Amino acid sequence: MKKTHIIAVLIIVIICLSACTPKNDDTTVLLSELTQAESVMYEHPDSSLHILQEMQVPASSDKLQKATWALLLTQAKYKNYVEELADSTLINIAYDYFMKQDNPRRKAMVLYYKGVLYGKADKMNEEQESYLKAIEEVKKTKDYQLAHLIYSNIGNIYLYNSLHEYALQMFKQSLHYARLSENKNYVCSAYYYLGKLYSVLFDFDNSIKYYKEAIQTADTLHNYNVLINGMNEIAGVYTETKDYQSALSYAKKALRLKEIIELPTKKGLEQSFLVIGNIYRHINKIDSSYYYLNKALSATRIETICATYQALYYISREEKNYERMNQYCDSMMIYQDSIWKLNKSKEFM
Repeated sequence: MKKTHIIAVLIIVIICLSACTPKNDDTTVLLSELTQAESVMYEHPDSSLHILQEMQVPASSDKLQKATWALLLTQAKYKNYVEELADSTLINIAYDYFMKQDNPRRKAMVLYYKGVLYGKADKMNEEQESYLKAIEEVKKTKDYQLAHLIYSNIGNIYLYNSLHEYALQMFKQSLHYARLSENKNYVCSAYYYLGKLYSVLFDFDNSIKYYKEAIQTADTLHNYNVLINGMNEIAGVYTETKDYQSALSYAKKALRLKEIIELPTKKGLEQSFLVIGNIYRHINKIDSSYYYLNKALSATRIETICATYQALYYISREEKNYERMNQYCDSMMIYQDSIWKLNKSKEFM
């Protein structure tokens, strides 16, 4: 009897301790639809979005469920390239709830997507601040996929602002967490961004090394976004090192893939036309260069058009065709002025 009494007392103590222990992991009490949507978010974001849109919206009185639904729906829309993300209503519902809770993972997620929305609104200072706060929270978790995304995004901000040493630190951390997450697509992206940064630093050996890692990994994963962009970027690096045959080989592979593969964020072919036209200019195949550069002029991005006119200007100067040279120079200056005004407008905003 005495032994039974002791066991009964121990059970009561354990129950009391459990009741007094704060629960930081809210996922244990989530609606089944929310748990299911989150479990497939990274591998099948389209399925996650479908679940969240089809489920009954949680009542405002149930703040945990409503905030989680709002956060996951924001995440699912972003992963499915849904442009409604410009509306910050959903993320604000999540922000108002989770920033008051003791849950670092949810805080990091909220801050990350707040940063994404700030980026879409060209509010770079707020975007950077939000990501830096997210880093402090995600360090307390084992959500390595989210950590990779946060470090990757802030690395790109530093790269854009020419803070190259800071960008390098962020991209190295991005790769570190991508490897820990065992998400091969994230590892692939991390290689790509390191290749990009090292090319800006004129460290072409490291740039080629990481681009090749990205291309090889992307090829096995059928990740055509990274595969095509990586081939175009490494073609640019090989052009800088005057290895024009390697440059042309990668650029043409990228163009062929871009022509046959359907991508959710597929950009125009004009960037590839510019890259190939520029390579032909360097190896003095002028007719081929003119052919591709003129095709590149149909681009919608003014940066691409400006760079194309610059390449055409160089050809006409080498040919001493002064009439064409003046024409291309005038066009290039017009687009350079437009780019300058656009950048000044963004800085002002």
